Amino acid sequence: MSEFKINDIVTFSQNGRYTYGRVVKVTEKRLTVFDFGIFDETVISKEKAKPVPPIPLGRETYKKLARYEITLPDVVKNNIPESIVNAGNYTVTISDLLCVLKKLRAEKIDFDTFGYEWFYYFDDVLSETEYENTDNDYYNENTVLEEIHDCLLFFEDYEINFDKLIGDVETFLSDKNKPLLKRHFTENAKIDLVRSLNDDTNLEMATEDEVTLYTKCAKELCEKNNREGLLAVGYGSYGGNRAFPCDWKKSEECMLKLIETVNTMPDQAFYANTLGYIYYYGRCNNRVPEYDKAYKYFSFAAFNQIFEAEYKIADMYRNGYGVPKSPETALNIIDRLYEENLQIFQKGIFNCKFADVAFRLGNICKDEKDASQDHYYCALAYYYQADFAIRMRMLEANNYGDEKVAQAIRKAFDEAKELVNFKPQKTIGFYDISHIFQSFLNGGNLLELKIKALSHGKYKLTFRAHNKNGEACPKRLFITIPELDMCGMYDSLTVTVTPRFYESFFCDEGTFLIDEMQYDRFSFDGFPVFICEDCEYKIKRPSQSDRKHRFVSVRFGPSEKTYDYLCENDNVKIGDSVTIQINKETSEATVVRIFEKSENETEFPLKFYKKL
Repeated sequence: MSEFKINDIVTFSQNGRYTYGRVVKVTEKRLTVFDFGIFDETVISKEKAKPVPPIPLGRETYKKLARYEITLPDVVKNNIPESIVNAGNYTVTISDLLCVLKKLRAEKIDFDTFGYEWFYYFDDVLSETEYENTDNDYYNENTVLEEIHDCLLFFEDYEINFDKLIGDVETFLSDKNKPLLKRHFTENAKIDLVRSLNDDTNLEMATEDEVTLYTKCAKELCEKNNREGLLAVGYGSYGGNRAFPCDWKKSEECMLKLIETVNTMPDQAFYANTLGYIYYYGRCNNRVPEYDKAYKYFSFAAFNQIFEAEYKIADMYRNGYGVPKSPETALNIIDRLYEENLQIFQKGIFNCKFADVAFRLGNICKDEKDASQDHYYCALAYYYQADFAIRMRMLEANNYGDEKVAQAIRKAFDEAKELVNFKPQKTIGFYDISHIFQSFLNGGNLLELKIKALSHGKYKLTFRAHNKNGEACPKRLFITIPELDMCGMYDSLTVTVTPRFYESFFCDEGTFLIDEMQYDRFSFDGFPVFICEDCEYKIKRPSQSDRKHRFVSVRFGPSEKTYDYLCENDNVKIGDSVTIQINKETSEATVVRIFEKSENETEFPLKFYKKL
């Protein structure tokens, strides 16, 4: 009996058919084989299998095969291509593939012949080939290989423009050792370059040469009404960035073209929202607002659920800008947006529009016609939230105009404090704490309530967010209590309860779930967990440290997603390459952001952040 090992090629009969396969598992009596005939694994006895002798190819022979100077039938004869062994570890080059393309063009070879003579084997080889030491991520040997492979892959269904493809490859090979700015780029390469640097963080980290190239490619694509080019120039010119100066007319022009050429949602709605801002502030009309145009585009964006457009329409109704003045309409819009964005913000998604809508709700309370101290305290609570939310958003992203939004919130915040002669307290008595958690429960979340008896008939209630099975990190509570100068993310809130009338008091010690709170009655699934009518609640600000902790955001490879790590090492800078251990394996990542947060500003408790 023959001795078999993994990756051996064998021939065998199965269900009346004669076929080949690759050994993937060996036991004492059986083989698990990947059957080339059905593209699936099958188990056979060793007696049924016969080894197929390998066909080792030296570097020169393999190179000839890679260049299509010889064919697979020339090499394998009565054997199969899977038996070929690249004995010289030859790597297929772009020059080899250029030879293949030229032969296909010259001899007008059809796909069936090409597959039989070359592609059947090299399809997998090209999929696994990756070149090292590329000097950029958007136009290098790997991207050219991928483009050639894609063309050959669809050769059967689509006609290849061999003249263009060969010309592009020849140009790439002649340019690849030139400085970046002197190379020629295909349109696909330009699109990849512009797309990779359209992210603000990537653009800030780019070299001067890359920014120059990005600007040039974006302009060329923009002139052809290419989406990536219009986006780069349109949003770059909206306030200006590292690549483009501020040019409102150019931004307007690009947004209008995008709306005409892009027929997908929510993309069109975002472009319309941008136009709404341009017209609302008169940026193309000597700072004279064009409210009719603004309302037109904001309405389109708002009907397609763009939050910014919705609260700008609310502003227009509140002030009567281009529409009949209707404070009630504005309040209805802002109330709804507040609840929707609060649900988003409570999940730790800080780059949302919660700051903007909380700020507007505060303004509505403060500017009430018959405003009282209660209205001013209500406004103060919303300003606390808006101030916290805009700071969190500015740590997450670099959005145009956020500095001005932050200044406006801070100004209104300070004015509200003066109106109520605000002085923060260390402890407060509260008679209704249900509103603290109402929005959290409305979002479908559960609270954990731990009840502990104290002396003198008092009880300590500790509230935490309940974690469902499978959630790796505990949720935090977004809590706002202006009297305690308290607004942020907290692990828990502790309340001391003193019942005044024990006949109207009901609770047991232990930990319980809560899904509903109404004044002094907390319930789960309709059953009361805690009842205390007319009792005194005392709340002390949690002893959470205000000390700032240094964080870094890193990105693994080309992925857009970032991950945050604690990093007290001041020597780590943006753009640095760092090694991170994940599940006992190490991975390379790039530092894209550095920021500081205190404990009540983090999405998760500090102990859940890994250290870099």
